[in-house]
Amino acid sequence: MNFIALLYRTVGLLTRTCIIDVQLYSYLFWSDGRDSSAKIERSDLSGNSRTVLVSSAQGLVSPTTLVVDFSSQKLYWLDSAAQKIGHVNFDGSQPFTWTISSLRQVSAMTVYRVRTFCTVQND
Repeated sequence: MNFIALLYRTVGLLTRTCIIDVQLYSYLFWSDGRDSSAKIERSDLSGNSRTVLVSSAQGLVSPTTLVVDFSSQKLYWLDSAAQKIGHVNFDGSQPFTWTISSLRQVSAMTVYRVRTFCTVQND
């Protein structure tokens, strides 16, 4: 059985957008769902101890990319549908988002030290 099938079976994902295996901290992070069911979750490496870090109740619409910043222990995400970038601590505390209203489509990102770099598509 491959890793993705195991994760689907273990945590019951609806739609897989992004999965990150962070063995250094023994965590899995993933985004799941869209619109009113959108959420970003964390579990241990076996899929147990699930925790919702961010949900649609906090303005999440369609998270498409997850990036881990090990130095600050933060998880970053792109939400292209909401035109937002956000981050949250690994334990789910201190969620923060900022809007990128001038961009049509943010398609990828990475974090290096205190800087966030994005790939964008403009008209």
